[in-house]
Amino acid sequence: MSTGLTSTLTLTEVETAIRAILTTGISYTRPGLSLTRSDLNSLRELRKTLIREAAKSSDEGMSSIPDFSAGSGVESEADEWGAG
Repeated sequence: MSTGLTSTLTLTEVETAIRAILTTGISYTRPGLSLTRSDLNSLRELRKTLIREAAKSSDEGMSSIPDFSAGSGVESEADEWGAG
């Protein structure tokens, strides 16, 4: 994964790529970007960085950012927040 491309990815795109790679076991592609299973560690590191950056810019800190770590269900968090 090219460093220049990572700076253009949002947290949502990183999560989508990780989920797609883990689900299909192969790759994630979008126009101008192709990521494979070998990019998972880089994607996970980028996810951590983006979450830290979001926490720094948020008055509420990490409590306002969903936990996307393995095993957490986004659906259940949405229910907690009254969104689902």
